[in-house]
Amino acid sequence: MTKYLLASAAVLLLTACGNTPKYMTIKTVKPVYQEPIFIDRTGEYYNYWDKTITVEINQIGTGEFIACQNNEIFRHGKISSGKPHTHGTPRGDFKVIWKAYNYDSKKYPSENGGYNMQRALFFTDKGHAMHNGNIRGLSHGCIRTEMYNAEWLYNWAESGTRIIVRDTMISNSSI
Repeated sequence: MTKYLLASAAVLLLTACGNTPKYMTIKTVKPVYQEPIFIDRTGEYYNYWDKTITVEINQIGTGEFIACQNNEIFRHGKISSGKPHTHGTPRGDFKVIWKAYNYDSKKYPSENGGYNMQRALFFTDKGHAMHNGNIRGLSHGCIRTEMYNAEWLYNWAESGTRIIVRDTMISNSSI
């Protein structure tokens, strides 16, 4: 089991941002507590020279993101997403449409009148965004990440940055 997880993490670090592991380097901006575990799929090509955020979500609505550019991993971290059977997060290839530093959802506003979608990167016209939030709970369809990651992503990403949201290839039973 441990050998499998170590091998999976090694393969990810070599393939998460493209298919050219010979010269790929990893830039760590802030250490995180666990290596990312998802693996790029065989046969899929993504242009990781451009800024790209890849998000993989498992069956229970949690997962990870990796931010890449120039075939380098700049940041990775844990996420939570929409409740799978009631408020699922859309899967697909998106772009950041607009950004909001402090935002309160119009459909699910904060009970105390505060901002419940801080450092939001909106990627659908239906209000789905990647933003700061409690990753221990599920959302109404957005992708939540911890504040230090949300702040970094907000400053790094720009309008047009690619966001790829997909199902993970690693099952929960192997973790």
